[in-house]
Amino acid sequence: MKGYYITFEGPEACGKSTQIKLLGERLEKEGYPLLLTKEPGAVLDGAIRAILLNPKFKLHPKTESFLFWADRIEHHETVVKPALGEGKIVLGDRDFDSSWAYQHYGRGLAHDWMKQAHALAVEEFKPDLT
Repeated sequence: MKGYYITFEGPEACGKSTQIKLLGERLEKEGYPLLLTKEPGAVLDGAIRAILLNPKFKLHPKTESFLFWADRIEHHETVVKPALGEGKIVLGDRDFDSSWAYQHYGRGLAHDWMKQAHALAVEEFKPDLT
């Protein structure tokens, strides 16, 4: 069986984690191999997430964006892709749509800059369903 990558996007506290938990429980009950994960923070013991969320760091928007992209690269390459290769269904709490929302629309990074960073970071890899 080919793995399948499903991500959940939305604003803070809208129920993403609840929906992931419910779907995960259902898929496990049906016998599907499963991995639940999230961005940022699922890799490197959450070190990048800790920097991003620490209020004492006043990061430039581009620095912040590069940290998110670094977390995403590591997440895709060391967590998501291996699980997909094992035929697992991967349920992810956030992916690149959040970068567009937070860094482009929220922090004002230029569209072209975001497109270039996205192309370098994730190449053609994307969720099967969001």
